[in-house]
Amino acid sequence: MKKVLLTIVLLLCLLTSHAGTAANPYSLFGYGNCVYFGYEMMNKYWPVTFNVPDSYDAWEWAKLEGRKEESYQICFTDRPIAGDFIIWPATKTNPYGHLAFITQAYYLYDIDLKTWEVDKCTVYKVLESTNYADAGTFPLNFRFCRYREFFYTREGLDNCMFLTYKVVTD
Repeated sequence: MKKVLLTIVLLLCLLTSHAGTAANPYSLFGYGNCVYFGYEMMNKYWPVTFNVPDSYDAWEWAKLEGRKEESYQICFTDRPIAGDFIIWPATKTNPYGHLAFITQAYYLYDIDLKTWEVDKCTVYKVLESTNYADAGTFPLNFRFCRYREFFYTREGLDNCMFLTYKVVTD
């Protein structure tokens, strides 16, 4: 009887000692995942962390529009700023879409010195992760998730949506 009890106790100890590693969602996706990383950024930088049910694919974050929590509501914007998210839609080549967290938004100007014509380009500096992120391309680490700082221009984001939050009063 003592051997059976001891065996059960040892098995329980072994099983529970691996719970921390198994519970880390990033280890399921090769130490990276844009959706889980996006949720971490929301939790860290937004005033309220919204529940993101069934949003395992990045494109599904668009379904969060209109969701309310405390005195805040998620909405789309045409003028994203630092703290907003870029949502790429699902495509045939990327059925999950993609999600990135904006840390800066600014303009780059190109001036033709002969004609004095000015071209303006909006640039977004983002933090992003991806499934199976390799350490070379995604050299930074946040809670065992590999991520990187990257830049996108507005012109390259034609089919994307920009998610933000606003204060609402009832």
